[in-house]
Amino acid sequence: MIASVFLFILSAVGAVIGSIVLYEVYKNPGKKSFNVPTDASRLRLLELALDISWSDCTILRFDGKNFHHRHLINYKEYSSVKFLSATLVTVYDKNLPHNSSWRYSRIDGGPDLRFKNNPEKMESRKNDLLFDSAGARSPFVLFIFTRPFDQHHLARIDLAILHFNRFLYAAACNDLEEIFSEYSTLYSKEVEVTRSIASTNSDIERYSLVLKAHEEVARDGHSTKDLDNRALIALENKSNLLNKQGLLSDELRSIRHSMGLSVSRMKTAVDISAKKKLIESNT
Repeated sequence: MIASVFLFILSAVGAVIGSIVLYEVYKNPGKKSFNVPTDASRLRLLELALDISWSDCTILRFDGKNFHHRHLINYKEYSSVKFLSATLVTVYDKNLPHNSSWRYSRIDGGPDLRFKNNPEKMESRKNDLLFDSAGARSPFVLFIFTRPFDQHHLARIDLAILHFNRFLYAAACNDLEEIFSEYSTLYSKEVEVTRSIASTNSDIERYSLVLKAHEEVARDGHSTKDLDNRALIALENKSNLLNKQGLLSDELRSIRHSMGLSVSRMKTAVDISAKKKLIESNT
């Protein structure tokens, strides 16, 4: 009997705590800040092909493939996004954009330090963006935060929505993952070859210094008999590295040319989709 009562009390406490957590999540969505993880290759392609910047992705909580909402939402699931509404809310994370006010304030708006019980209130504008799909999927609302009356940030949101609508509609009409995959492979190769070129250049510089030192010793009239073999080895190594440098440079040019073609394919897919949408909406 006592055990049953104890379990009942625990479950009741758990329910209360659970309701508090839900309240904090849904009633106070600014409780925690958000740092979006990023896929460098995908973001670079989006920027080159659609002018979608890292800032746009951060604003819409997009990592290059998924929107980070209460769960991950793949970009292919929705075809449009639009501004829905905005409300002023109290937030609890100093990293979120906000304006601060205090119960007791100085003339300049800062806290009056004469009062110990002077809580800070952080107020933010919660902007609700509606993601929708022409299919059977239910729409979802993504909320993002700005300072109240921050027109510059609101303009950035409008621009991000414009860029993402072109991307989402193109993704609804085309399989863009093939282009993303192709570009990602090329991006990895570019990084690898670029590092090899940097390493090769460093080795060339090192052998050049050896040869220069050998020449200076000889020019000063000193014997280089015990150094000549080392100089010959350095000369041969430098020659081989110069050949390697040329081959790597040719490979890098070829990779970047292919990357340019991938960007062009993405741009073409987006442009054609935009023209189709224009025709459909005006006929």
